[in-house]
Amino acid sequence: NPFSYTPPLGTVAEYNKGTDMPRPEVAKPLPSKERLEELLDYNPDTGLMTWKPRPLSAFAPSGKRSAGHLHKHYCVRFEGKPAGSTRSDGYATIMIDRETYKRSRLAWKIMTGEDPMLIDHISGNRGDDRFANLRSVMPQVNARNAALYANNKTGFPGVERHSRDAIWT
Repeated sequence: NPFSYTPPLGTVAEYNKGTDMPRPEVAKPLPSKERLEELLDYNPDTGLMTWKPRPLSAFAPSGKRSAGHLHKHYCVRFEGKPAGSTRSDGYATIMIDRETYKRSRLAWKIMTGEDPMLIDHISGNRGDDRFANLRSVMPQVNARNAALYANNKTGFPGVERHSRDAIWT
């Protein structure tokens, strides 16, 4: 299997294990793997997700609209088409059951069955949700990937020159 999986130190369960220390707020829980697989097709080679066909029984009448009308509308507008949209910060998001989730987190859940705390895009491209480009990480690890400030003169994060002593720290 090209997507063999070893549980990382970046799952919510691992982060919360073995301590009573207060934790930072973690990402909201994702829908179950079964629910995601019912709604979405995920291609791990391209990172794209499309909406799966849904049976008429998945729709209930709403107001003046019959279940049949809603089902037909879904089939025409969504079925087989790319799921979600891309935010201005480059992350792809998908709305499921009136909640919005990052596509990268949904991809991780579909492939591993685990809710990741944070997903790091190895390439640095936030829109590249190929499974081979994703890894689940702790907040501390993810912080190391932050871009350098525009006024950074060393090329290294956290290194600065103290003019009084003329030393780098």
